[in-house]
Amino acid sequence: MKDVVQLRQQLLHSIPVLKERYLRYLLSGLMSLPDIRERCNYLNLSIGNHLFTCLVLEIDDEDAVAESARIRDKQLLLFAFRNIVEELLREQLYTEIVENYDNQIIMIVSREAPMDSKYYLELLQAIARKIKYYIRIYYKVSVSIGIGGIYDEPEWITESSKEAVEAVQYRLYSGKESIVYIGDIRYQVSREHAVYPYDVEKKLCMALKIGDINGAGGYARQFLRAVVGDVTPTPDHLRKICLQLVYTLLRQLIEWDLSDGNILELTALDEQIKKRKTIEQLEMWLLQYVNDLAQSIENKMQQRHVSIIQKAITFMESHYSQDISLQDVADVVYLTPNYFANLFKERTAETVLNFLADIRIDKAKQLLKQTDLKIFDISREVGYTDAKYFGQVFKKRVGVTPLEYRKM
Repeated sequence: MKDVVQLRQQLLHSIPVLKERYLRYLLSGLMSLPDIRERCNYLNLSIGNHLFTCLVLEIDDEDAVAESARIRDKQLLLFAFRNIVEELLREQLYTEIVENYDNQIIMIVSREAPMDSKYYLELLQAIARKIKYYIRIYYKVSVSIGIGGIYDEPEWITESSKEAVEAVQYRLYSGKESIVYIGDIRYQVSREHAVYPYDVEKKLCMALKIGDINGAGGYARQFLRAVVGDVTPTPDHLRKICLQLVYTLLRQLIEWDLSDGNILELTALDEQIKKRKTIEQLEMWLLQYVNDLAQSIENKMQQRHVSIIQKAITFMESHYSQDISLQDVADVVYLTPNYFANLFKERTAETVLNFLADIRIDKAKQLLKQTDLKIFDISREVGYTDAKYFGQVFKKRVGVTPLEYRKM
């Protein structure tokens, strides 16, 4: 007898866990409601016999929760939301609640008696408004709620839950604190009709390549607005389009040899994109991502330019005694003379030939002080075949003639 009592107590303690498990089975379609009731009538599911509907509640901006919410632990916060949801819904409807693995609260609601579906939807929307209002007031967090289809048979609960999950994603277009009914969605378009603005993508890539950060940001914004223009894609497809753009940009960086080696995997990028719940959040993320890419490219180009300048200077320091030209130095760093000359001037504030002349004159000053070589020989030693011209350059840069400098 004692064992039976203990077993009953254990069963009572495990009912919440068992109920959660079987509700997941119901939502995933693994078990039907009649099967669950037949096998587990002790669960006492709060599910009626008419008007089966699912609602999904989701936090609008999870990153902002830690900054503004009274409760900063997400699980505790969801538990608090669940209490509000349960209290408001169960005043008028049969309600069961379960959390899914995406930190969403799924509500399975129904009635015992039939009711006009139009008025029933209005009732659900009114309660949803109350839910988001109290969550905002008490916890300083904005949430959105998706409402699935309304069905007369419990077999459609699984479908309604999928529709509610889909509906809440359309907050991407309607903004934070939305209540979206699946029947009101007018944005659904097939993949074939979605527009991908390749021309804007090309301009964005070019802006990044030339280091035009402002231009790149403008094209990123233009890209997103072109996608959600006349034909608006589903939220899922919009995110895939953004992921395709990001993938193209990363591929270009690799082709240009400008990757910094810290590229995130596409799965990680996809997770970042999914966290953006509104167009504004998605645009901010895309602009920040493009700006980070532009900064990375600029840093890489800076490093590359420094390497080019250093290589050119090393060449001039090693070959100053030879008759070398701008073309010769540019060839060493595999650049055209004009591009190299502009880059060198930008980085050193000196022209290539003036910099070479400085190297030659510095070496000539050493030879004048440390050797007894004739002026003619020194001029040849530092790359000047014309001793008279060497004397003119030396006086212009040092202020005295080579002979006067030797006597100083």
